[in-house]
Amino acid sequence: MNRKLPIFIGLILIFLSCSESKKPQFDELRQFVYVSALQITNFFDSKTYSPSKNKKAAPTVVGDFVLALSNGKCDEAIKSTTGRAEELVQSSIEAGCEPYETIIRSMDCDISESGNSALCACEEERSGMSMIFNYELQLIKRNWKIENYQKDFETDSMDGESED
Repeated sequence: MNRKLPIFIGLILIFLSCSESKKPQFDELRQFVYVSALQITNFFDSKTYSPSKNKKAAPTVVGDFVLALSNGKCDEAIKSTTGRAEELVQSSIEAGCEPYETIIRSMDCDISESGNSALCACEEERSGMSMIFNYELQLIKRNWKIENYQKDFETDSMDGESED
């Protein structure tokens, strides 16, 4: 029974990533289902277990952070940051923290051997353009905090280009 749940969630994620709709209500539902499925999948993935009960796993922290920023809730997003990431969110607050539309297409996190740091790559779709953001997380007092994040410009430069 436990093995069937992650497979079912994976199928839901595939369906959501393949379906396209011009209706904003469907995109909101798809985003909700994606984040929910991500949280359930993280529960079954031993590498991303949170270090203590009732704490969020690294991919969940990043997903919540991305959604808070896109909804213009920088005051909520800044709670999950430290260091350079906190400075970046503070700059967004000072600039007005305008909401924007984004869809999380995929999330891939690697937890360090020590379990104290993580690197997450989050693929988002904004205005029809796919982009990847890299997130560096640190485990601080048993909670994952985003220490830094930046757009992955290498993958953008490779899109549509071929090697000669």
